[in-house]
Amino acid sequence: MCNTVRIYVPAPSHLVTKVRYTMCNTVRTYVPAPPHLVTKVRYTMCNTVRTYVPAPPHLGTKVRYTMCNTVRIYVPAPPHLVTKVRYTMCNTVRIYVPAPPHLVTKVRYTMCNTVRIYVPAPPHLVTKVRYTMCNTVRIYVSAPPHLGTKVRYTMCNTVRIFMFFFAVLIRT
Repeated sequence: MCNTVRIYVPAPSHLVTKVRYTMCNTVRTYVPAPPHLVTKVRYTMCNTVRTYVPAPPHLGTKVRYTMCNTVRIYVPAPPHLVTKVRYTMCNTVRIYVPAPPHLVTKVRYTMCNTVRIYVPAPPHLVTKVRYTMCNTVRIYVSAPPHLGTKVRYTMCNTVRIFMFFFAVLIRT
């Protein structure tokens, strides 16, 4: 599921500065298996914060924070069961806040979620389910003549389902 919302907020023409927040989380989970099977669980979290603080017109002040954490865990699982679950979530927030007279005000929110699920099944059956959704909605709201207020909503949805079955052929 991907959702994008872009909002241009009403602001006097003398405003501006930029603040961006980006957060990405990925979780991959493999369920337990015996010693001869190696299952893997990885957690990765990355946070990026970019901050542009108000400054005089001739000076651009920029502060960036980046934090990444990775944890890898190996656990066991039975040989007939290989289940994989992946969750990916990305959030981006861009905010333009009050600043010197030569810039504009803008707010963007972006959130992307991906879920891939491989469900448990017997050896002869492999079922794959993928969900991805996509929709687009654009809304332009009214604003005073000196302001340009714009709101855009984007949502994308796609559903793909793959099922593979073991076929038994009998020779006569």
